[in-house]
Amino acid sequence: MCGYPPFNGQTDKKIIEAVLFGEYTLEEPEWHGISSQAKDLVACLLRYNPDERITALDALHHPWIQA
Repeated sequence: MCGYPPFNGQTDKKIIEAVLFGEYTLEEPEWHGISSQAKDLVACLLRYNPDERITALDALHHPWIQA
């Protein structure tokens, strides 16, 4: 949505670690123009615990998709 993944790191290894541990941020300046509903959908899709993660069907019914 902003042009790059929300996982930060100074090296490829640090970025991979952020992905593996579910550490992301939607607070970088490039995300400031993204709606709160869109950021909520991304956060729901990136929940670390799969049991808490939104399903594909639920994602299709998310308010940002439905708008």
